[in-house]
Amino acid sequence: NDQEVQMVIDTQSDVSLIREDVIERIGPLSRPEAEVRISGITNNSITTNGVGEYDLTLDGVALKGVEFVVIPKQYMTSEILLGKNVLEDSKITMVLQGNKATFINEESASSLHVQAVETKKQTAKLPPEKPKAMMVNKATQHDDEIRPAARNEEEKTEVSEMLKGQQKDPVKSINSGVVNEQAYV
Repeated sequence: NDQEVQMVIDTQSDVSLIREDVIERIGPLSRPEAEVRISGITNNSITTNGVGEYDLTLDGVALKGVEFVVIPKQYMTSEILLGKNVLEDSKITMVLQGNKATFINEESASSLHVQAVETKKQTAKLPPEKPKAMMVNKATQHDDEIRPAARNEEEKTEVSEMLKGQQKDPVKSINSGVVNEQAYV
């Protein structure tokens, strides 16, 4: 009916909502008997007053048969709450710039060029990771394998943890005697 309505966007709402008083301006409901139970962040629920399908035009982009759940006036200040059922439609793309949303059709979105990119230098401090490689200054031969020699109990535990689950063949291939050179395991 070419009626202009006030709208808010809720990117987390699964459905779009329309206040019951707006229905009088834009036309009858397609399913007035439909009752949908909706709940919000407080887990309180509301039973709605029907469902309407309306054609919607956003910034010149036309969408046909958009489904709106009718909600009593006292529960919503804006006339329409636009939810994911519209925002995730493949025919439309929402572009946010600052606090303004603009809607474009799929053809325009595919030819969209980035005009400016704002970057900020950020420094992140991460806790140091234990190294995956350990320098070995000395190794000793045990039976048919070579193991790095540990200087203290902490290194023994670390060496033991590193060697858990390793097969003997790769270790044997290093050398069959005592290694005196620096190597990484």
